[in-house]
Amino acid sequence: MTYKSQVFFEEENQPGIEQEGYGLLNMRAGYYTAGKKWEFALYGSNLLDEQYLIDAGNTGLAFGTPTFIAGPPRFFGLQVTGRF
Repeated sequence: MTYKSQVFFEEENQPGIEQEGYGLLNMRAGYYTAGKKWEFALYGSNLLDEQYLIDAGNTGLAFGTPTFIAGPPRFFGLQVTGRF
């Protein structure tokens, strides 16, 4: 679990180009076979599907309309690793 308090995206800390605090829950769990030849793992990021920004302002602000870039949504998967 990671948490960020209020985030400003511009050096001037302009109002309207900031974000309130948010938390992200990421997990990974795995299993090794005997001899560690194979590994099976489940992983996920942003498991609570939190909506947040990774950036704001940028060049759009020069034209009077700031740009906003959303963080990635919930993602999960399975990883299989073989060692030879």
